Amino acid sequence: YWLVKIIDIPVEKTKSIRAISSIERTVNNENVKEKVLLYFKNDTAARHIQYGDLLLVNTKLTAIRQPKNPDSFDYRKFMSRKGVFYSGFVPKDGFVFLSHSSPNFIKKYSSRLQQIFSAQFARAGMVGDEYSIITAILLGNDDTMDPELKESYASTGVSHILSVSGMHVGIIYMILNFLLKPLEINKRSKTLKALILLLFIWLYANITGLSPSVTRAAAMFTFVTFGNLMLRNTNIFHSLFASMFVLLAINPLLIFDIGFQLSYLALFGIVIFQKPILELWDPKFKIVRYFWELISVSFAAQLGTFPISIYYFGQFPNYFLLANMAVMLLSFVIVISGVVLLFVSFSSLLVSWVGILLIYEIKGMNYIIQTIEKLPFSVTSMIDYNIPQVLFLYVAIFSLYLLFMKKRKKFFFLCLSFFSLFALIYVHDKANCSKKEEMIVYSLNRGTAINFNHHGKSILLSDTISSKNTPQYQFAIENHERKNHIKSQCLPFSHNGDFPKQQFYKAGNFICFGKHTIYFLSRNQKLFPMGKKIKVEYLYLHGNPTIAPEKVMKSIHFDKVIIDESNSQYYENKWIEACQHHSIPFHSTRQSGFLQINALSK
Repeated sequence: YWLVKIIDIPVEKTKSIRAISSIERTVNNENVKEKVLLYFKNDTAARHIQYGDLLLVNTKLTAIRQPKNPDSFDYRKFMSRKGVFYSGFVPKDGFVFLSHSSPNFIKKYSSRLQQIFSAQFARAGMVGDEYSIITAILLGNDDTMDPELKESYASTGVSHILSVSGMHVGIIYMILNFLLKPLEINKRSKTLKALILLLFIWLYANITGLSPSVTRAAAMFTFVTFGNLMLRNTNIFHSLFASMFVLLAINPLLIFDIGFQLSYLALFGIVIFQKPILELWDPKFKIVRYFWELISVSFAAQLGTFPISIYYFGQFPNYFLLANMAVMLLSFVIVISGVVLLFVSFSSLLVSWVGILLIYEIKGMNYIIQTIEKLPFSVTSMIDYNIPQVLFLYVAIFSLYLLFMKKRKKFFFLCLSFFSLFALIYVHDKANCSKKEEMIVYSLNRGTAINFNHHGKSILLSDTISSKNTPQYQFAIENHERKNHIKSQCLPFSHNGDFPKQQFYKAGNFICFGKHTIYFLSRNQKLFPMGKKIKVEYLYLHGNPTIAPEKVMKSIHFDKVIIDESNSQYYENKWIEACQHHSIPFHSTRQSGFLQINALSK
């Protein structure tokens, strides 16, 4: 039992309510100051949990584990940078509400405003994808968004539209600045105007969850507002670095936040590269010039972000210019329409009209994005390189920029040198990966997945992964295959055959791979003792085999047992006890994570 305070706005998931909490003390009145991540069973009582609630909870806290699969997302490291090291699941009726007192009254009322605004969009008739998009764009809440729709935006290079960013803060600033024009009478009224502007900008930043891009924009507008108040022109680079310094002084761990990195790199890219790109062509017609300006902004932002974006996500949207041109103006209109809807919330008739307009605007944007995603070769995926290569790319890009600006040969050679270094490391890493022959048993929740990799071409044997579009593949396996330049072919358990290029052969329950032999023991399988035991290197337990371990040992001789998570805890414990009793080595993916075996040697 723990006495905890909810210190962040709870997030509703499909089966649980997720809330970062602070342990105040134990039931024995011992003071314990520790942040924990709690998952409450999603029911009526849990949905009433709010930021600032003091609860008595019954849960077993466990340390957040390291990733159980190779090269997968390190959630423990991610949460440790937020100061959270433990998590626990609170079952139904596993908590008691004691009191409520918000440690941060601004955050409390920001949370309340977000709920009010979300409800206003719902009352305007927005449901499904349209509701998810507008609450993501304006309020920073993308938890209800369909994963496939989110993937469509990412694949076309416009996922930044779904994040509250500097554009949104700029629109709020522009509207407020226009409404507060009458206050520009004297210095005192101008000071009042600046304070009101900053109050609303930071209130909006709080409502949207203080994402890195929003805090960066709010900090920048703060410096610009004070600069204007003191009648001093501010250099954009000064504002950028000053806002970065302030944010990192408050929270140094923001430097590791991907959103923070992409936000600043995009803005630096626009500030440095947009003007030179724009000056490459001077269209005569205004409409052409407008679209050329959009292209230059989008291209400059991509120059600033694509090296680190590909490093993190392993893909590049080939039609990013087309997608950004198509939706940039529309997204701007959607933001304006969303703000107008909130301003006219006093009139149900006006809300209804603006709501219908907003629904069709979002439907149109979704249609454009999904159409572009379906174009051939829309995404170049499975790209991998390391941190030194990221730095080499940035130096090469900046050298190319200096070459255009300064017209000096040394920048050409500098650019060529760093591009060559990047390419050499890529070829070297790919050559090393192509020499590997290994078997990887993945840790898959309630399932089985084994990668038989032979020189980069592999068989992915699984009972639950039928294609590479499944969430299980993308979460547990995709990153490992990308980083090791593996091209795999999905194979169901029922399939038999010989694959000479992969050194793989399967017949029934037997598998030969390289120098290794494996026997799969599955549910309801029967074995009968013969005069001579079957000899294999690995006995693989799959899907709760009911046959007793002692009976198996009479028919099969094996050197090691592999137990994956398709087996229940009961059958796993039964086999672990038998292995320990007979001194047989075993590996449990539930306990120890993935298993990697070199196929070149036994």
